[in-house]
Amino acid sequence: MKTVKILLVDDHEIARSGLKTFIRNFVPNADIEEACNGDAALKKVTQDEHDLIILDAYMPGTDSFSLVTQILGERPRSKILIFTISKEVTCWQRYLELGALGYLNKEAPVDDMRKAIVNVMNNKIYFCPALTENITQFALDKSAQT
Repeated sequence: MKTVKILLVDDHEIARSGLKTFIRNFVPNADIEEACNGDAALKKVTQDEHDLIILDAYMPGTDSFSLVTQILGERPRSKILIFTISKEVTCWQRYLELGALGYLNKEAPVDDMRKAIVNVMNNKIYFCPALTENITQFALDKSAQT
């Protein structure tokens, strides 16, 4: 079985640790690296190619939009899953335009993370159901205003 290289980028050690444990149970052949900020993530990306990058959207001193652009500039085939505490509806579109394949809220059920990993690893776009509902409501509100 091929090793799956995963990079977890989050400024909270406990979040990285929890994700690492979860992923190892779900993807037993995972080789998981960690980065606590954008600079550390870029260093890891330049050193090695990863099959999946799970990226916290909000880290101090890190512009995650720029980071996605830099990662994909260095490793165009990278599969990026944005993992965020934000419930903001408008950011997902920019991440998608920049090349991220998934957007998952940190409050999502564990099964959503499984689905997100599978979809993104298979080059499919994934949005957690709660975000999909928010996007739909956002679109309905916009069309009602016109």
